[in-house]
Amino acid sequence: MGQIAEDMVDGTCCQRCGMYFEDKANPDELPTHDYPVVCKDCGKGYTDAALQKLGLQRAKYPIM
Repeated sequence: MGQIAEDMVDGTCCQRCGMYFEDKANPDELPTHDYPVVCKDCGKGYTDAALQKLGLQRAKYPIM
C-alpha cells in the first residue's frame, strides 16, 4: 500500500480528498486520528449516522 493510502486509513489525511490534517498547537507533526475520517468539506451534506454507515467519522483537526 502507498503512503497516502496508509495515511487515509489511519486518519492522518482525509479519506475522500487526501488533504492532510494539521494540529495548530504542534505544527511540526501531523496528527493521526487512528481511524478513517473525512474533513469538514467532504463531510458536508452527511449526517453523522450516514458517515458512520460508510465507516467514517468527522475529523477533529482542520486540514492544511
